Amino acid sequence: MKKLIGLWCLSLLLVGCGHGFEGEYEYFADSSNELLGSLMGLVGTHSVVIGADYLDRHGQRTRYQRIFVRESGRQRYLIFKNNEQEDIWTIIDDNTLMMGDELMNIKLVRVSPSG
Repeated sequence: MKKLIGLWCLSLLLVGCGHGFEGEYEYFADSSNELLGSLMGLVGTHSVVIGADYLDRHGQRTRYQRIFVRESGRQRYLIFKNNEQEDIWTIIDDNTLMMGDELMNIKLVRVSPSG
């Protein structure tokens, strides 16, 4: 009986777990090309909040059916999914996400975890 209760508690805990990337982020455009990087730097930084099932940007909240981590080979991706539409961010490390490639990209850097 104790095992059954323990498994039930563990399953409730896992259901309540998020994707691990909740928090406030600053985002900015970047480039491996020096000239493009300088131009993109003029745009500045902005903030965004990633929640368990939403993204807040400029006061607008976008809800997603699901936000989750997908692994493919050695790379991890944070997936924002609505119906068949997926927005895919490459996970650089536990606090950095990137969309795009090395030449032109947008990076999100976590400045504050949710809590």
